Amino acid sequence: QHKMRWPRKVFSGIQPTGSMHLGNYLGAVRKWIELQTARDDVTLCIVDMHSITMPHNPPVLRENIFTMAATLLACGVDPSQSTLFVQSAVMEHSEFNWILSSLCTMPRLAQLPQFKEKSRTLRDVPLGLYVYPVLQAADIMLYKSTHVPVGVDQLQHIQLAQHLARTFNTRYGEMFPVCNPMIEENEASRILSLRDTSKKMSKSDLNPKGTINLCDNPDQIAEKIKKALTDFTSDISFSPSMRPGVSNLVNIHAQVTGQTIKQVVSEANTLDTAKYKERVSEAVIEHLRPIREKIQQHLANRNELIYMLEMGADKARQTAQQTMSEVRQRLGLGTNVNMPACVHLPPPLPEHNRLTAAQRLSKGVLMPDVNAHTQPHFDQRTEPGNAALAVGGNAGESTTSEMSQPRLLRRPVVPLQTMRVEKFRNKGPPRHVFKMDSYNTPNIGFRAPTTSSGKMDFRDRHSTASAANFGFSIAPDASMVNSISGFKYSQHSSPSAVASITSQVNAATKQQELVSSLANSAYYKAAATAFNNTNPNVINMAAGAVSASNRSNSTTSGNTASPAIEEEEAVVEEQEDEEELNAAAPSESTKVEN
Repeated sequence: QHKMRWPRKVFSGIQPTGSMHLGNYLGAVRKWIELQTARDDVTLCIVDMHSITMPHNPPVLRENIFTMAATLLACGVDPSQSTLFVQSAVMEHSEFNWILSSLCTMPRLAQLPQFKEKSRTLRDVPLGLYVYPVLQAADIMLYKSTHVPVGVDQLQHIQLAQHLARTFNTRYGEMFPVCNPMIEENEASRILSLRDTSKKMSKSDLNPKGTINLCDNPDQIAEKIKKALTDFTSDISFSPSMRPGVSNLVNIHAQVTGQTIKQVVSEANTLDTAKYKERVSEAVIEHLRPIREKIQQHLANRNELIYMLEMGADKARQTAQQTMSEVRQRLGLGTNVNMPACVHLPPPLPEHNRLTAAQRLSKGVLMPDVNAHTQPHFDQRTEPGNAALAVGGNAGESTTSEMSQPRLLRRPVVPLQTMRVEKFRNKGPPRHVFKMDSYNTPNIGFRAPTTSSGKMDFRDRHSTASAANFGFSIAPDASMVNSISGFKYSQHSSPSAVASITSQVNAATKQQELVSSLANSAYYKAAATAFNNTNPNVINMAAGAVSASNRSNSTTSGNTASPAIEEEEAVVEEQEDEEELNAAAPSESTKVEN
């Protein structure tokens, strides 16, 4: 593909935020003067519209515009060789900014980090602070600039201008060059703050003693350098990593005198830090004296200053109007007889294509390329009398509007599942009660009984012989077990092995609660004291039943049903003894009171 050879044009802008400081002068303005001397086409713009993205005071902004223009003229900018103007005087900047904002996307602007840095101190962030890089790209592209001198912090904004130039050329034809950043990586661009050597000298420094302005008088300059941050070593050396404070003074001294750093260090080998600060102050004051005097002269003659800025605006306006006339023709704006060239645009995405799979499922919308016959579990919703939306016929048949309209589907109905939790509220102490299903329990966790022939016999699975095959025995009287364990079996059912264990555990639990409640009852103790003298066998009957039950459980025998029967008989006897005790205790307590 043929690439046009664009003429070399240099564009740079500076915000009118007050007096220029020493870092701007040594790092940027002197470079502009060198390009101007080299007969390059240099365009310098005082970007006042960039200044209103932050809260500002109008009278201060107007005064800063004059001060910046006077400073640039005093530093060596020649209006006859370069183009110097104020941004707001050329309205094509705002028009082209709107056109480029239609080509830029919000995710692309969100990648720029300076928006986050500048918006930290603002409660309400203005939109202009977010989109001002597009205006910066319009400033560069409006004059078809090929080279832009910037610092490292502005490199991403230049990349945005390159992106917009390529986008415009791809869509509307080759019209703008892709600019190249001119980044100066030398000692002149590394002037640090006098009070904080971790950052560069800046206008926005909160400590005014860290910045040397070109309009400062000699006393102010000497005071700021005297209080510059250094270290405890008295000799002079250049080591930015180990001694940043002293190295910054050496760099400033070398830049204002035109000497190399090695020459400056060799001349100051006999001086300590305090004496060397005085030498640096004298060199800076002497270098800035003529610049400060010229600034005051230009500010004293405002009419001449305004005339020079208007002449520069007329010169810049001619180039900008020519560029915008071609842009309007490419975009089809205005009422020109010549028709613009046709541009191929991609079709917009359908609404259903912008939905995710989860959104389509929740809204019940099928993709247009989905066959309804492959979705048998969805019922299509059709309006009565509208045959265009009805789906019917064979698998290969379809209506004409079936593929053009999204299909609305009914949402599947999910049944509501509930769970009931029952709680037993007992006033007594908590206990664990095991309850088993009388029908399904014999088949859970155990092998079915077999006969001598090896075949399963389910006819008498509820009999005693069948239960013996499980390894457990059943109490001879099922009604006794039912009365103790609390289960209610049917007439033709008998408890299984697991049910027998459950009844034994429940009986033991009830026995322990009975003994514990009798032993801890104050009423029982009072009644036992009075009743023990007359009939001690009755009061000790419960303890005898417990000991008899323990002896029967510890005895080892082949018949496994006898411990359970003895334990149940002991519990029955305890219940009878408790009833007799309750009947006798009130009469004995009455005798004690009398």
